[in-house]
Amino acid sequence: MKKLMESLGMNNVYYVPSFKRITKLPQKALHPNDKIRFLFFSRITPYKGCDLIFEAVDILISKGYENNFEVGFYGMMQESYRSEFERKVGRLKGIATYHGVLDGTDVRSHEELATYDVFLFPTFWSDEGFPGAIVDAFIAGLPVIASDWNCNNEFIRNGENGFLIPPRNVNALAEKMEWFINHPEFVRQKAVDIQQEALRFAADDVVGKDFLLKMGMLQADEPS
Repeated sequence: MKKLMESLGMNNVYYVPSFKRITKLPQKALHPNDKIRFLFFSRITPYKGCDLIFEAVDILISKGYENNFEVGFYGMMQESYRSEFERKVGRLKGIATYHGVLDGTDVRSHEELATYDVFLFPTFWSDEGFPGAIVDAFIAGLPVIASDWNCNNEFIRNGENGFLIPPRNVNALAEKMEWFINHPEFVRQKAVDIQQEALRFAADDVVGKDFLLKMGMLQADEPS
């Protein structure tokens, strides 16, 4: 959008990423390494990739990994999808669980997210912008498997803080989930670096004095 506006002659256009007020980085929870805990934390709808996750789970089960992972779902439910979602979770008892809604502004929510290992975000929602859920995952120290969709490639770097996969590609999703099952050490090694990366999206830094000066909303001799 910034490039489009500039092409139309609007030169005072500034890009501001999603940001959150970060008061605390949660301690990463330690749990037995025999299972990788995958997390989905967004609106419960097919367009955010829930069905793709269920299909990927089936692929992993067919490969004999049913005892090596689990998936926790959190988020507001699309009512028209509820019965189908609950049916799919029900047939995967012990592997997939719906935990309800978390308040992303509550520090206790980030402590809950930090009990997981990897965030799944295979969205193909047409209106997806800069997903705050990925910032929440970074705060919790979670690498991300995300679709290469809209803004996701601006902050997911393959092999560093997660992996990008082609949109709607269930085989690619299953492949990366399998990779994490077989490389649990990646989660432990990268957690602290990923949490530090979350600080790039801290409100006080994103909308700090330099930004306010650039926007003309603060004079140089004024306190921020």
